[in-house]
Amino acid sequence: MVVVSGLLMMGIDELLRDLDGSDAEGRVWKLSYLMNIIDYARGNPGRDFDEYDVNVPNRYLKEFADSGILKAVPSADGVARYILAVPVDELVGAVVNYVDGLYGPVIDGVVRGLRQRGCYLTVYGKGRHAYLMIRCRGGDRETDVSICDFNTNAKFCELIVRVLSLKNVIAPELAQHIINKAIELRKRTYKPSTWGRK
Repeated sequence: MVVVSGLLMMGIDELLRDLDGSDAEGRVWKLSYLMNIIDYARGNPGRDFDEYDVNVPNRYLKEFADSGILKAVPSADGVARYILAVPVDELVGAVVNYVDGLYGPVIDGVVRGLRQRGCYLTVYGKGRHAYLMIRCRGGDRETDVSICDFNTNAKFCELIVRVLSLKNVIAPELAQHIINKAIELRKRTYKPSTWGRK
């Protein structure tokens, strides 16, 4: 588990406390938005952003600012802009800890699977599905273990992939490749997701 400051964890707790009694969809979307901000902050250190830069609706940016995760900054054009108010590495640690608390068994199972010889993470299209899976090859045998279906639980699958990247289980480039490939497969075999756009 990553160690983070008590002040930041209080902010994360405040931010996500209202989700404790909510459904999985709401939790996953909010965590996904936090990861968008993390990606932007890592690639653009110290730079401010708006909702279009990070692909996060402004109402969530305001909520994150109210919790102390972000800080509003002056903008000449009147568009709401923000900057990360906490060290990005501490935010990463807090998000990873929170996701581990929610989906630890799933993530631990994936990590154990990937430690086996000849096993790797991939996405595979079959019929109307785009499965995130662990594929293992040994001799003339090939074994697939499905984790989730991007076509029905897109944001959840993406969350698992991105957390594995934050935990350094897989490379960021592989995580992005898997997500991009899943988007491609979903376009080919489109089926309305149960987790629609917010």
